[in-house]
Amino acid sequence: CRIQHGWKEGSGPVTQWKGTVLDQVPVNPSLYLIKYDGFDCVYGLELHKDERASALEVLPDRVASSRISDAHL
Repeated sequence: CRIQHGWKEGSGPVTQWKGTVLDQVPVNPSLYLIKYDGFDCVYGLELHKDERASALEVLPDRVASSRISDAHL
């Protein structure tokens, strides 16, 4: 699934991150493997426990497309 969240490192500003959750680690279910957009590596994060992560959202898989009936063409 796709996610986005804020990230605050130290006293710096909150930055926004978007990525794809690849897996949940079976031996540590709070640990998720995430591939963030624009980065060529996979991160392991405890999203629900890490105080640096905020405003976690699960994004819809696809953007709904509007349909036009043949009668309008």
